[in-house]
Amino acid sequence: MPQALGIRQGAVSKLLSRADARGIGQIPQHFSGESPFEIAQRFVVGDITRKTLIRELSAWPYESCNNPKSTASDRGSGPKRHSSLCGVTAALEANLIDEQDYEQIVHAIRAREEPIADFHT
Repeated sequence: MPQALGIRQGAVSKLLSRADARGIGQIPQHFSGESPFEIAQRFVVGDITRKTLIRELSAWPYESCNNPKSTASDRGSGPKRHSSLCGVTAALEANLIDEQDYEQIVHAIRAREEPIADFHT
C-alpha cells in the first residue's frame, strides 16, 4: 500500500509515530471515529447517518468522566475527547447532536449497564 501512495514504509511508520505522540490515535474497530466527539463531528458533516451515530455512541466503551486518570481533553475540552460520556455531552453542548439523540444514547447506555436480574433461586 505505501508503494501505491508513492512513499516508503519507514515514512509511514514515522508519520504514525508523530501522530501518536500528538495524541492522534487509531480509530477503534467498528467505530467511525477515535472518540464519541469525533463520531458526532462525522455525523454533522454527513460522513455517517443518524442511525450509525446512535448505534456507535450507544455501543462505545465509555469510561467515567470522573476517572482520576482523565484529563481535560478526555472530558471533551481538548483534541482527544476520549472514552468518557463527557465527549457525548460536549457534542450536545457544541450542537453536534440534539437532545433527542443524546437521550436515546444515554438510555441505551443505561440499559446495557443495568444488571440482569438473577431469577435462579
